[in-house]
Amino acid sequence: MYAIVFLVIGLLGFRYCVDRRLNTGIGKNFLPLMAITQLAAFVSPTVLIYNSIVAIAMVVGCQKRDQIAPTYLFLLVTLPLPSKVISTGSTYLMAYDASISLALGGMAALMMHPGGRPQRSVANDVPIYAFLLLLAFINARSTTATNLLRVLLDLTSTILLPYLLVSRAVRSAQDFRFAIYGLVAGMAALSTLAIYEALHMWPLYRIVADHYGIYLGGDANVKVRAGLLRSPGPFTEPTSFGYCLAIGMIAAILSRNLFRSSTLYLGFLGVLCLGILAPQSRGAWLGVIVGIVGREIYDGRWASLSKKVAIGAIAGLAIVTAGKLDSRIASTAGLNAEGQGTVEYRSNLLTRGLEEIRAHPVIGRPPDVVRAALRDMTQGEGIVDFVNTYLFIGLTSGVIGFVIFVLIFLTPCGALLKARSTPFLRLAFRRGQDPTAGLVFGTLLGIMSMIAVTSMTGRTTIFVAIEIGFASAILNFVYSRQAMPRQRAAATVDTQASAAMPVPGA
Repeated sequence: MYAIVFLVIGLLGFRYCVDRRLNTGIGKNFLPLMAITQLAAFVSPTVLIYNSIVAIAMVVGCQKRDQIAPTYLFLLVTLPLPSKVISTGSTYLMAYDASISLALGGMAALMMHPGGRPQRSVANDVPIYAFLLLLAFINARSTTATNLLRVLLDLTSTILLPYLLVSRAVRSAQDFRFAIYGLVAGMAALSTLAIYEALHMWPLYRIVADHYGIYLGGDANVKVRAGLLRSPGPFTEPTSFGYCLAIGMIAAILSRNLFRSSTLYLGFLGVLCLGILAPQSRGAWLGVIVGIVGREIYDGRWASLSKKVAIGAIAGLAIVTAGKLDSRIASTAGLNAEGQGTVEYRSNLLTRGLEEIRAHPVIGRPPDVVRAALRDMTQGEGIVDFVNTYLFIGLTSGVIGFVIFVLIFLTPCGALLKARSTPFLRLAFRRGQDPTAGLVFGTLLGIMSMIAVTSMTGRTTIFVAIEIGFASAILNFVYSRQAMPRQRAAATVDTQASAAMPVPGA
């Protein structure tokens, strides 16, 4: 139960730092919901009972529409996701875990508390359906129609449902602020847990898999670097944990308006920095840097960007210098022999992968065939570790699939850039306010950078769907304001946006 204790400590610390009106409104149910669902994870007799408790908690804990997205995000990042195979007789259907229970519970809550019918554009849904169909093609190609249906069922549960939940539940800048509150609250809870795991060499959630008799595979091996555990938290391995912490870190850095004072804001970011250090995922820091730079570019804050680049350059130089003096810092920063070995593997994998793509450039080959062709790249864990998602997409769907995959990210980014010319955003920018669009733009770019150095599985894939959902929600909201008279749009910026947008200079 140490896990629950440290999650509670992190959540209480976050509640102390932020605007207390959020704690008594949107966040009032987080503590009891976390306690109930975490306890269920450790003591439920079966995975299905645990997943059922999670779904019920999601429905009961959301009494208003604006509570759905923050509660979903908070529980999604803090809960372990042991899965149960669902089958009909001997026919495999899907692997069911708590992320699906959360999405189903959230959709049920949304139907119970619809809050009217929002204005939506079907065009904003195109990227997620392209994403779903691309992954379906990769995973079901050269198989039977029955397997295609199974793959579509699985992808609908893990990609489409989270997207629909977020894009339909978030309908205003205020809703987005609440959603970010839930995400950052979850990351605060996880940071204290991650710090404890790293210092005490104790992966607290491994007992959950043992409790349900689940073998997690080679990725779940305990990994140590620089004499510290690479904390996995409630994830199966530390890299994906760092990926999600990075998304929360971007949100926290760009959401100064959540906090009661600059001192509490900076102190909280310090704790998050320690938390994101615990998994020792260098790709996570890359995502944070790119995400912040992306937001500054979106807002046109070139002076602020120059300052951040200068600070980043000084910090990088300090890390390199410290790495030459301390072997533990060198190991963490990837400056030692182990780090160079990782770089060499990535380089060799890219070289071999490009050879295979040149041999099969149009639509690639099925994943099993690709793995067999690259068996010379098998590493210590006995697998071909595709640490570059773009390369894997190119190998399994060719140049056509690669272009589609990149456009899945660039299309919402381009739409958000175009939306800067809308009356609502022009008014907001003149007031020095960014109504959420810059944060989502930066996060999408951050994700694009992170998946260049890691594979995309589990919650990493879910968060792609969530961020595309945020982009869709913001575009629907912003363009719905174009039909307003100018005076009404200005009033909307004053009443909603000023309360929901990051503080200038944050």
